[in-house]
Amino acid sequence: MRRLLIVANETVAGRELLDAIERRARDGALDITVLCPISEPRGSYVVDPDAVRGAASERLERTLRELHDNGIEARGSVVDAGPLDAVRDYLAHETADEVIVSTHPRPTSRWLRRDVIEQLRRLFRDVPVEHVVVDQSRSEVVG
Repeated sequence: MRRLLIVANETVAGRELLDAIERRARDGALDITVLCPISEPRGSYVVDPDAVRGAASERLERTLRELHDNGIEARGSVVDAGPLDAVRDYLAHETADEVIVSTHPRPTSRWLRRDVIEQLRRLFRDVPVEHVVVDQSRSEVVG
């Protein structure tokens, strides 16, 4: 059974990400964990941490429900860490055969501006890291 680690927050319910997971499920059984690192406030906005966590939880639950409805078992959690630390913490205790990171397109993605994908690839050379772009202005969002 292949172990798949998914890392996404605002794009976790995006159709492109779900399609990537479903393609892998057609190739055999998967053990899937989805991590949703909490988004950091943009600019100087005042943000209610409970509202941010609640929104991430809702997106994660929609995704897990959609996967389960398609016969794909998965578990997940919202984590209080950025994407690099979330993956680092997970892989310190668990293994993964592949990591999929889902982001917004380049112009709007903070994770891409911080070079998260390439940093993960450098840190975890033995684990393939795939990048899936979810353009929510053009994509179906599960819900």
